[in-house]
Amino acid sequence: MTLLYRAIWEEDRQKLDEVAAAAFLAWLRSKGIELEQLPDGESSGDVHKPRTSSLSLDQYELFVARAESEGVHGLRARLTEQRQGGSESWTTKLTVLQGSEAGGTLWVDVERESEDPFARLVFKAPRLVKTLLETGCDPRVGGVRLGSGPLAIDAAGLAGLIANPNRRLPLVVFSHDWAGVAETSARARAAYDQLAGVVQVYVLAPEDVEDLKALVGDDLAVWGGGARLYLPNRGDSGLSPSRHRYVSGQVASRFPAAAAERFAEMLVTTVTATRPPELFGAVRRQLREGVDRDNHDLIALADEEAQALREKLAALEDDLLDAAADNEELAGQVNVLIERFDEVARHTQLKDPDDSAEVGLPEDVDSIGDAIEFANLLPFIVIHELAPVDIEKMESDLRSGSWAKQTWLGLRALNEYAATRGKHDGGFYEWCKSSGSPRTWNPSEKKLSMTESAGVLNNDRLRARRQLPVDTQVNASGRVEMLAHLKIAQGGGPLIPRVYFYDDTRGSTGKVHVGFIGPHEHMPNLSTN
Repeated sequence: MTLLYRAIWEEDRQKLDEVAAAAFLAWLRSKGIELEQLPDGESSGDVHKPRTSSLSLDQYELFVARAESEGVHGLRARLTEQRQGGSESWTTKLTVLQGSEAGGTLWVDVERESEDPFARLVFKAPRLVKTLLETGCDPRVGGVRLGSGPLAIDAAGLAGLIANPNRRLPLVVFSHDWAGVAETSARARAAYDQLAGVVQVYVLAPEDVEDLKALVGDDLAVWGGGARLYLPNRGDSGLSPSRHRYVSGQVASRFPAAAAERFAEMLVTTVTATRPPELFGAVRRQLREGVDRDNHDLIALADEEAQALREKLAALEDDLLDAAADNEELAGQVNVLIERFDEVARHTQLKDPDDSAEVGLPEDVDSIGDAIEFANLLPFIVIHELAPVDIEKMESDLRSGSWAKQTWLGLRALNEYAATRGKHDGGFYEWCKSSGSPRTWNPSEKKLSMTESAGVLNNDRLRARRQLPVDTQVNASGRVEMLAHLKIAQGGGPLIPRVYFYDDTRGSTGKVHVGFIGPHEHMPNLSTN
């Protein structure tokens, strides 16, 4: 069973256990499980679905337990749904904890078990969570209120939340798009629908955009229809911009949930690592479902170990964000140096300023998609329309910011190389080694390979993957073997980007042709296969 979603929040309603039980019962009925009341203990049955229903739920198992210990009242209700003919099992748990004061804590987990454990899933808040939030009395995580939908916020309030070192709840903030208020509202609502309970969604008014920049700096702001995920401000790198991922207005405008889906990918590890409430310890044994009492200590230990592993994974993710922040800062410094070298080169006539015709192009980009879009404006590089593969998937990764910058640098290096054809000996590798151009790519084996390993070359199946699309001016079949590739990043992993290219600078087109930009998993070798 894999934990996909966890939301834990406090609120102030009286008789919270009765209110939550009623909400859970209504939620069951909406699924076709007709019950007069929540039965104690374990029960099961068939689902009575209307013919027009699209629900794939056929059978259910229900468990309800109540407990009281050390002044803590607890309720747990668990629904397990068998879906896809029994090949998938989804479990939703609602836990209510009340102490001596009014109100209490609500906690919802969603778990999944499947015959296909490698299926890629993005979590989405269950309707039960949205119902509880929308009918709640001051639901909150720490000092951050959970609204019944997206909330408006001003620059001063948002800046205070961003910088607050005690904030535990991530924030998602949308800026208004010039296309209209309706578009912005649809994106914010889609984010709330997907992320309710684990973030608070805000909308920043247009008149507050510049004020926010003045308060937090341009690199932490949000503007132009874009959206940003502000993680809790932890540690020395808590306010590093790359920790708080930005989705540009262009990307957010692709469809209403475009930003929400990216943020869900980024949050999946952090969300599931949230610690159970302290009150839970008092009633943990009594709320344990379907387990022999003699096994409680062993199960409690296993739970603690699993929670420790989730927290360790979340900590590693924080370290990864910090490394990404450092990497992007260094990449920015490199880009500044490149621009300065370019100026020197132009003034000293080391190169013809018209050769690469890159006037007006940015030195930096925010996404891999932007890198590809701008590279299509370069005159000596051709990116085949089929070359980009799973770009959205790569951009959901925490390291996508640094990948985007490196991809842009690599594509510009290929264009620069092609622009100086006939002015140097050898191919791209030799040009990078000896040309002296400020736009060369690092020719080390960790960053560039002009061919594939013997294992790939001698394996017909793996080698066939390198038959990539190309302009028919290069090959009438529209395919050519591409072995040379840029290694955008190191460290392994299926999403590490690769850029495969074919050098036709001395051929009929006089250009470099790119046939693949995508995750390494699509270009396996013997070590990854």
